[in-house]
Amino acid sequence: MLKANRAEAIVFTGGNLIDSNYFQKMKKHVEKLKKQGTCLLGITSHPFDFENIEIGNYRAAKMATEFLIKKGHEKIGYITGPEILNTSRGRFKGFRQALKEKSIKFKESLVINGDFTFEGGRKAAQKIIYTEQSITALVASNDETALGLMWQLNKENVKVPEKISVIGIGDIPSSKYATPPLTTVFLPLYDLGKRIGNYLTKTLNDTKSVNEFQKNINIEIGLKERDSVLKIN
Repeated sequence: MLKANRAEAIVFTGGNLIDSNYFQKMKKHVEKLKKQGTCLLGITSHPFDFENIEIGNYRAAKMATEFLIKKGHEKIGYITGPEILNTSRGRFKGFRQALKEKSIKFKESLVINGDFTFEGGRKAAQKIIYTEQSITALVASNDETALGLMWQLNKENVKVPEKISVIGIGDIPSSKYATPPLTTVFLPLYDLGKRIGNYLTKTLNDTKSVNEFQKNINIEIGLKERDSVLKIN
């Protein structure tokens, strides 16, 4: 549809699917769009021949995990996102790297599959309650997962953060109204979108490259500490 309407610029947002059929189909679309002069820009890593801006998925999960470690936690579990998403893989790598840098052994048994949804977080909590009692803290791969996780843990009388600390990624509006309010890493998506929009509208007819924009952009992520993480040392 965008090609037929000769869009002057397209921003690819969200996570890239790790799937060969998807890649081949999208690659053909991308090549056709480039031939007709459409300016293409990717947010997070897309495996196509255009510039990508990394919003910090790896860094966000690493920051969340490092925060738990600073609070004295070593038996840290992780709730994944969908395996097919590059976003999920980037965040999981950040989690593992934080453990590695602090000489904490990674344990596959502390990783629970999730799907970026409230329901996925709720189901993950059930698995933790009945199969893994040693966890003192959990990194949820996004806030929706974290909210479902906390809801189910509290329902099962596993109090957050007294029994298990929880941290999320995203800082969605509902995170501050959770019980307890969720500690989370925020990604500056609104600011990033505004800056990309301004850039595209001002430079579509200029010779300035997208690469120049990438060099000048500074993606600031940060942590909002609320009440879902307990210091244990």
